[in-house]
Amino acid sequence: MSRGGFFRRFPVLGIRDFRLLLTDRLIAPASVGFSIVGVSFAVLKVTGSAADLSYVLAAQIAPSLVFALLGGVAADRFPPQRVIVAANLLMALGEGTFGLLALTSSPPLWAMIGLEAITGTGAAIFYPASQALLPRLVPREALQEASAISRLVMNVGQMAGAAIRARRPKAATSRDWIAAKAAGKSDR
Repeated sequence: MSRGGFFRRFPVLGIRDFRLLLTDRLIAPASVGFSIVGVSFAVLKVTGSAADLSYVLAAQIAPSLVFALLGGVAADRFPPQRVIVAANLLMALGEGTFGLLALTSSPPLWAMIGLEAITGTGAAIFYPASQALLPRLVPREALQEASAISRLVMNVGQMAGAAIRARRPKAATSRDWIAAKAAGKSDR
């Protein structure tokens, strides 16, 4: 299908700002999927404990219970684009610091838990802000199509990030882990 035909079939893709949001909705979930696998291998390498791994992953997931609500409030009170940038910076801080620690030392369990809580807070704030931005970018009649495409892109991103990371499990603490995380955060 030609580019023109693709835009005729999915006219919402003709909206530049929507395409930019889709790019962010691809990269942010991809980085989360990537990090979950990378963090898992790093924790197992450092501690060798499945219980420790569960604590670290729970620390990344738990903030969504609290901060998803606060992310929605923040997206209503502040421009969603700024909330998204702040959320991405939190995720980059958490994962970047985790990656640096994993590259340079054997980080203590408490540090891994704390850094993943920061990452999880960023992710929890990102999703409601990203959702709040969608109706501001597309016309009301295109909202259903835009929402479906957006959700598809987010799911593909998260699965692709995890799959890419899983293909190189021995490199879970290598420089490419930090480089990919930094690349995923630098354009937001």
